[in-house]
Amino acid sequence: MGSDFTEMGSVTVEHNGEETPPLSVSFCKTSKYSHILAVSDEDGYVSMFDTRTEFPSGQLVFLFSMLLISRNIN
Repeated sequence: MGSDFTEMGSVTVEHNGEETPPLSVSFCKTSKYSHILAVSDEDGYVSMFDTRTEFPSGQLVFLFSMLLISRNIN
């Protein structure tokens, strides 16, 4: 039995010109917003993407990002 899913991709996050590998990803748990993908990274940011729409290059539409944990060590 075949799968209905035919596309594959990858996720990278960029802050201040530096790419950061994602630590975790999760879709919203409500049906109204199930197209929203949250991505956390090792720099303490959580970024939100809209998976319904993508740019011609295949990139997801970025909604916003916020810093939740600051790891500044002096």
